[in-house]
Amino acid sequence: MKNLLYLFLFLPLFSISQINATIDSNGKKVILNSDGTWQFDNSKSVEQKTTLPNTTDTEFTWKMGDDSYKKVSFIYGIKDEIIDKKILDQVVMNVLVQAKFKLKIKNSFVAKRLMILKTDYGYTASVLYLGKNAYGTEMEQTTYFSFTNEDPTSIKETFTK
Repeated sequence: MKNLLYLFLFLPLFSISQINATIDSNGKKVILNSDGTWQFDNSKSVEQKTTLPNTTDTEFTWKMGDDSYKKVSFIYGIKDEIIDKKILDQVVMNVLVQAKFKLKIKNSFVAKRLMILKTDYGYTASVLYLGKNAYGTEMEQTTYFSFTNEDPTSIKETFTK
């Protein structure tokens, strides 16, 4: 008898909290509540992914330290020469990952700008980024790298300021 009483007390709670979802005629996701109300589901379910830049691009998408995807400004400052796409991809991935690991709190990494330049001393990549230090204070840093334009490319950190 006691079990039957608990059943009648808790059964309405399960039916009240039930939510169903469907898709309307326009392809929008609609959430139907058990109390007869409905609402559109505005959550973004678009799959994002990292994109690497070409020499003609002005921005690309990168996965930040907090697992969000954001646009990063890209400046290709070499006028008379095109770096091979394979080498450019290696440089972009390596310098962004190495810059991230310069931070004490790696999940605070937010890349802002990546520049590829050629100087009298060779090829240079600079990454401007935001991140938190060991005390949790957000700071802006730029890390400079030198690299070679040959396969396999050699990438070395020059300095951080």
